[in-house]
Amino acid sequence: RRWESSDAEMERAAELEAALGGGGTDGGSRPIIEIEPERRNGVSGGGGGILPPGRLFVSGTPPPGRNGHTATLARSGPSGENARIVIIGGWLGTGPLAASDMHVLDISGGVEALRWYQPAVRGTPPGPCNMHSADYIPNKNEIYLFRGGNGREYLNDLHALDCDTYTWRQVQTRGAAPQQRANHSSAFLEETKELFIFGGWNGRERLNDIHILNTETGVWTRPHVGGDLPYPRAGMTLTALRGRLYLFGGSGTSSKCFNDLQILDRKEMAWLNVTQIKDSSVESGGPSQHAQHRDSSQSGQTDGDSNGQASSDWRAQDPGAHRAANLVSAASQSGNPNDEDGVATIFVEGCGPGRRAGHTATAVDRQIFVFGGSCGSDYLNDFFVLDTDPIPYIDIAEPTSIQLCERRLRKFYNDEEFSDV
Repeated sequence: RRWESSDAEMERAAELEAALGGGGTDGGSRPIIEIEPERRNGVSGGGGGILPPGRLFVSGTPPPGRNGHTATLARSGPSGENARIVIIGGWLGTGPLAASDMHVLDISGGVEALRWYQPAVRGTPPGPCNMHSADYIPNKNEIYLFRGGNGREYLNDLHALDCDTYTWRQVQTRGAAPQQRANHSSAFLEETKELFIFGGWNGRERLNDIHILNTETGVWTRPHVGGDLPYPRAGMTLTALRGRLYLFGGSGTSSKCFNDLQILDRKEMAWLNVTQIKDSSVESGGPSQHAQHRDSSQSGQTDGDSNGQASSDWRAQDPGAHRAANLVSAASQSGNPNDEDGVATIFVEGCGPGRRAGHTATAVDRQIFVFGGSCGSDYLNDFFVLDTDPIPYIDIAEPTSIQLCERRLRKFYNDEEFSDV
């Protein structure tokens, strides 16, 4: 796994990953800025040259500025040609603390034909919602909305929006549903057809529990999860990718922010041990304002000022020790070396994002794109990419004297000329 930093200025591109609205120092905002993953540094991945920066022309009436909303990509049709981004709820900066409106950005025609509209809604809408979560469920062609706050109380009701007819329904479930909360995170794991809910704030304390809804059966479960649990938090992101859930950032007690990367392996149902490797480019360039990291043995909250400029405390490990580290990782997770209930180790290179909450994290192919967020009074516009493919390493070692002797004597073994030796 490797973090990469990209210029905070997003460029005009041909494929959509949209950063929509969010809070800022001047309240809610509503520009659309797009970036194609292969062209994120202003250079075309296909050799097409440098892309000029700029904002795209979008027809229709955009939503009012807001934060605490959700922006969910939904694709339907045989090959996903009917594509749109659905904006639901949030806080508009004035008036009620939770909005109930819904806006749709049609992206089916590509970036040259973006269009805002408000569809006619059927059924019974969920009502005002802020700091909620919304995930597209491809096997049902619906968006599942787990309601957070409505401006007066914390909620846990679950609603579904049909993405073709824009009809709302309340989802009937069985099992123990998650307790009321807001500012939580959620993710849909396509391999298992499961919706995950993690953490958040219930009005009294921050949470770090995991709940799973089987979208085929409508049953909630709270599984036993191995490994070291992430610290309780709110405002983090949870991103599903290839059978794993990637949790990043969030805010903990006393409003201190996290910058740790946590990985939940669904097959093992365990939080993996994430080990940061110091990047040589970071070493040569000095400490970065974003180079703050919590490994599994630390508190999860970095000290110092809130602008992400504290000194670097990223954990370094010799890449040549990977093989040995992997062999002992299971035993090292427990105080008892005979305890076999261990978890795998994931190594991460590069300089990751600094402390933050309220950011976004979007999966595109094998990569996760992290943008913005805030920590204290500082609002961020930086941009990072996590490549989730393993880093290839080659172990090179000098042979020992015994290995050299054995190798050279092997050709004389059972040789008739030396049979009397």
